Amino acid sequence: MRDFFLHTYDLLIRGGAAVIGFLHGMSTGEHRCGVLLLCLMAADYLTSLIAAAIGKRRKNGKTIGLAGFQRLLHKAVMLLVLLLAAVLDWFIHDQNAMFFTAVCWMYIGSEALSLLENLRLCGVPVPARLRRRLEAFSGVEEAPVQVPSGPPPESLTPAR
Repeated sequence: MRDFFLHTYDLLIRGGAAVIGFLHGMSTGEHRCGVLLLCLMAADYLTSLIAAAIGKRRKNGKTIGLAGFQRLLHKAVMLLVLLLAAVLDWFIHDQNAMFFTAVCWMYIGSEALSLLENLRLCGVPVPARLRRRLEAFSGVEEAPVQVPSGPPPESLTPAR
């Protein structure tokens, strides 16, 4: 049992050091928008947990069930895309971090909207104009993509 706690403690210390090193690297130089994105991601995740805990539902009737592991996977994929953008900047020797900054601000906008919607669901007062816009966005569901089955149409078959 003692070994378990020693290994867990060691894992927590190393993980914490990795997170602190990552945050330090992101906050020095031109990557401060990365820290803003991480803060918004954490706030969005916490507010979605709170909204799920109080049992709030979206306008389309769905509960906020993505507050758990799926939501974390969503955030991890976002960070993976951000990492790929940083590697692309490194590959083309871009000192301005063009791709990293563009991807970062795209996700900052997405996270800010999600955070506002979660705050609205938690009962935090949101200005009326923003509330109307959020309700318009949250009520729209994406139509599923229809993939036709069977042979391709005549226009898509190669001529012989």
